[in-house]
Amino acid sequence: VDRARAFFFPDVTLSGSYVRRQDGLVGGGGTAASFNPNGFSATASIALTLFDARAFPLYRQAKLERKGAALNAEEEKRLLMFETADAFLQTLSLEQVAAAADRRLVFARRTFEDTRTRFEAKLVGLNDLTRAELELATADRELIRAKGEADLARLQLGFLIDTNIEGPLVDPVALHIHERVSTQA
Repeated sequence: VDRARAFFFPDVTLSGSYVRRQDGLVGGGGTAASFNPNGFSATASIALTLFDARAFPLYRQAKLERKGAALNAEEEKRLLMFETADAFLQTLSLEQVAAAADRRLVFARRTFEDTRTRFEAKLVGLNDLTRAELELATADRELIRAKGEADLARLQLGFLIDTNIEGPLVDPVALHIHERVSTQA
């Protein structure tokens, strides 16, 4: 826009020169009277275009391009906010999945201990003990997988907001209030 606006301003050209004479003689061989060996000269010129119809659409185009660039920057910010909110909710949900997997592992351990006690008392068969052991191993594997996915999501969210996220995320209470209000309406 500044370059397009500069088209309306006049062009100014300044030039100068300096000459140092060494012979000390004035004219073609006369006597050396009061003589200044330094010679200066300067010129200035100003050129102004009174009317050029090309300048107006170019100036308008430059202003519209500046406005378009500002709108694109706002759109990029908006998209980044949506992406960050989505990453936050994904991380929050994966942390909830990891917490559920942890509860499943605790339940599988209790079930395995109970089944082993029953097996030793000859109340259940080896198949029941094997099934409980398999459930315990599956629950342990799922907990490790869920924690890994939650950690990866937390890292990706940290990259988006340029912060190292330590510990679990806090569940936003405002979303629960909004859900209650929208279901009542």
